[in-house]
Amino acid sequence: MSVAQEWLEIRKPGDYAQIGRELGISPVLARVMANRGVAVEEMEAYLNADLGSLHDGRLMADFAKLCSILTEKIKEKKKIRVIGDYDVDGVCSSYILKSLINDCAKAVHNDDSLIIADQRLPHRVKDDYGINKRLIDEALSDGVDTIITCDNGISAYDECVYAKDNNMTYLVTDHHEIPYSGILPDGKKEYLLPPADAVVDPMREDCEYPYKRLCGAGVAFKISQYMLKSLTDLSEYRYLDMAALATVADVMPLTGENRIIVKEGLKLLTYTENMGMRALLDVCRLKEGSPISVYHCGFVIGPRINAAGRIDSADTAAKLFDCDDPKEAVRIANAMDELNHQRVELTKEGMNRAMGLLENEEKLPDVLVVYLPDCHESLAGLIAGRLKEEYYHPAVVFTRSRDGVKGSARSIEAYHMYDSLNRISHLLSKFGGHAMAAGMSMSAKDDEEALLKVEEFKKAVNGDSGLCEDSFVKRIRFDAVLPFGAVSSDLARELERPAPFGTDNPAPLFARSGVSFSRGAVRGSSQNVYVAKAADKDGVTLEAVAFGDGMKIRDELEDGNEHSIIFRVELNEYMGRESVRIRLETWR
Repeated sequence: MSVAQEWLEIRKPGDYAQIGRELGISPVLARVMANRGVAVEEMEAYLNADLGSLHDGRLMADFAKLCSILTEKIKEKKKIRVIGDYDVDGVCSSYILKSLINDCAKAVHNDDSLIIADQRLPHRVKDDYGINKRLIDEALSDGVDTIITCDNGISAYDECVYAKDNNMTYLVTDHHEIPYSGILPDGKKEYLLPPADAVVDPMREDCEYPYKRLCGAGVAFKISQYMLKSLTDLSEYRYLDMAALATVADVMPLTGENRIIVKEGLKLLTYTENMGMRALLDVCRLKEGSPISVYHCGFVIGPRINAAGRIDSADTAAKLFDCDDPKEAVRIANAMDELNHQRVELTKEGMNRAMGLLENEEKLPDVLVVYLPDCHESLAGLIAGRLKEEYYHPAVVFTRSRDGVKGSARSIEAYHMYDSLNRISHLLSKFGGHAMAAGMSMSAKDDEEALLKVEEFKKAVNGDSGLCEDSFVKRIRFDAVLPFGAVSSDLARELERPAPFGTDNPAPLFARSGVSFSRGAVRGSSQNVYVAKAADKDGVTLEAVAFGDGMKIRDELEDGNEHSIIFRVELNEYMGRESVRIRLETWR
């Protein structure tokens, strides 16, 4: 299916030539930064942002309180259990907090063998998302004094009450939106915080932390920064690499503090001292010293960690990062690689079935709702994401679970998924998430009721979606029209300065019309790379590359016509030689 597109040039006013002269940069880079909302007086700091630019974690609501409670528990050698989630963010954040607590305990008690904290990652099928009463009962039977959640817990009000009723100390760290029970007469939301001993979540309305979009591991990293400085001689950046990986894999905005965490954390990840992580990087063919990029985190490393929690158990990934036996680390890393191959094949099958169901629709609904009862429930989010990309509609994929149905949702720019689910919360037994992604479940006693529940959900979510035809137009924003004569290796290097690029900090994009293509070749084992000569209307020729169905791309671009294109400027290194080229993003 061809998604309707609208190309929009970002037009922020400014004298970019003058700005460039003042900062010693090109007018093109000055414009790119302005287009991303960077004020002129902040541009120099933006380009030179480093770890010294990170905010003080104590600005978060309950942050000092939580650290104080943890410090006392460490001094008293109380047994602490960290409960995370089964995705990359949950695995990394729980690893950070568990390791932090044990690091601090060893330092405080001068005992390198002391272990007071462990971690528990929910099983996707047995436990559902986040913490539940069964996990609390398990902690009670194990003699745990304190539970601390990470990347979950903000929506678990009843579970918090249950833990407190059983005299447990209960701490919540999370980054998801705060649940609300209703809308007050003045239009404000009535938020519902769990009654924990401390709740650290930058999304709290009363939280004054300057940056709101940390992931779960980002929140855990801020806690580790403060406590490592307070209680140990270890580096406060000890867990920065894990926070960087999770930030990218959880598709968080690469702006503000996240941009610094990822930029600096990826450097540390390249030379990681964690034996399990090193084994995983080797499996991914990322040798020590090889630069690790946002792409590697999001599409190479992250999926292998996620595959453990999706297909088997996230405990596999947890064991890998705790491993101190080189042979065992290699064995676990290879097992995770194999699980990822299985995940790829199962996702393809599920996607084909989902698209087959949608093809039977007389008219695509505003919100796509697909029921794949036999699909592995861990793949629902992946399939929903691909459906969103294929049709550019919000998409929800449900699968059959032990107690009913479970769903995963991915959304588009015009549709706030979490608010939509709140509107129909009476149909759901559990839900959580944010504007662009969410998870939910509905109880059902048998297959027939499960199907009815999905149909009821579909009708309700489409009943007053607020979407119109214009909502389904994918808007591609580019920074400037750039003649090929302005493209150079120096420009390509300069345009990397606002990196790392990702969500809310897109790579600089440029447009050019009147472009013709010739001498194209299709490369790659999967015929997924198209390389050609591109000439603009001024007669300047550059090498161009595009990724996808190479044969189809060649047929579209070498049709004898001139094309309008949107592209990136990048450096290409081959056989030790460096050259500039353009990477095609889209064309018409």
